[in-house]
Amino acid sequence: MKQYAHIIKKDNKITAIYNNYVDNGNELLGAHPTGSTSTTIEHLDTTFTYELVGGNITPVTMQDMYDRMNDPEDTSVVIPSE
Repeated sequence: MKQYAHIIKKDNKITAIYNNYVDNGNELLGAHPTGSTSTTIEHLDTTFTYELVGGNITPVTMQDMYDRMNDPEDTSVVIPSE
């Protein structure tokens, strides 16, 4: 059975991500502010989360996160601290 990711966007920002086995995420829009949109894509097991790159939804893997955290020049991932 395919798993899907429903990415809810508003004002060119991702506001929520839902994963389930339903191929249409439009019914999820009722829980979000007016003007939000839903994009449904097939979710892959290797995907950890999603981000917007140039306005396009892009999957992010755990390896992407590790690479970013270990790159001193990359500030896109911040490691929480006290």
